[in-house]
Amino acid sequence: MASSSLVIMLASSISVSIFQFLIRYRRAALGPLWLLIDPSLFIILLGLLYAEIGAAVQEVFIPHLAIGLITWTLINGFMVGPATLFQRNRPQILQGAMNYLLHHRDDHARFGAAARLRYESTFNGKAMGEAYARFFRAAVPQ
Repeated sequence: MASSSLVIMLASSISVSIFQFLIRYRRAALGPLWLLIDPSLFIILLGLLYAEIGAAVQEVFIPHLAIGLITWTLINGFMVGPATLFQRNRPQILQGAMNYLLHHRDDHARFGAAARLRYESTFNGKAMGEAYARFFRAAVPQ
């Protein structure tokens, strides 16, 4: 039973990915070929240039450059994608929070009171003066 649900989830995620891909490139004349043209030209031109400058054999250097660029792009995608997850989904996150506050009036009042207390304790003259004093004592050696 678990394997069938895994197959269904995998098939649905692949179909959603294909659908998003087709929507993204539906108006372009070359469509998804743009994904291949840019890195191909980059690899060929940079490979020819660096092979000529470094006196390397082009048939050996260009495949190494291609593998390195593809690997770097994969690693970069794994690192940058999750890092910008909250930025890209900010509207949905805020909409979910607003819906929660609209439907839970008791939490709405409690969260508002706690936010007001944090604001008043942080942004008053005494607290800000002490924070500036700590900052300048740490920044300026005695």
